Amino acid sequence: MESKEKNTKEKILEEALKLFA
Repeated sequence: MESKEKNTKEKILEEALKLFA
């Protein structure tokens, strides 16, 4: 479960980076 939460946070960070780019 913890791994899934980390994956979601990483995915959100990646999306945010794409938006910032």
